[in-house]
Amino acid sequence: MSRTYTCPKAIEIQRLRHYQGKFISQSKQNQPTLLSEMLFIDASLKQEAERTLKSMGLSMSTAIHLFCRQVVNQRRIPFEIIAPDSVNETTRRSMNDTLKGKNLSRKFSSVDEMWEDLNA
Repeated sequence: MSRTYTCPKAIEIQRLRHYQGKFISQSKQNQPTLLSEMLFIDASLKQEAERTLKSMGLSMSTAIHLFCRQVVNQRRIPFEIIAPDSVNETTRRSMNDTLKGKNLSRKFSSVDEMWEDLNA
């Protein structure tokens, strides 16, 4: 019987597949998989994020891995997304009251009547 010997590097290259624009390596479950994904991030944001992550001892790759792991574990975005200069609590309560029909002023039959009431 003849034996075929294959270089381990050749085996890894054979396992490398192109899938939907991404290069992935078929690997055993729970082993890291090579994934090349293109991210579009503002250059200054990327630099600031890398600087911040470095101060925590993390790379951008590790931070993205942690984010993805938490998305899977929690089945949601793992943090609250808040817009800068978001509405304050008073405005939020007023908006919720309005939706529920609470704490509203009386109804007016015309704009002039409303202005009269406001100026009183």
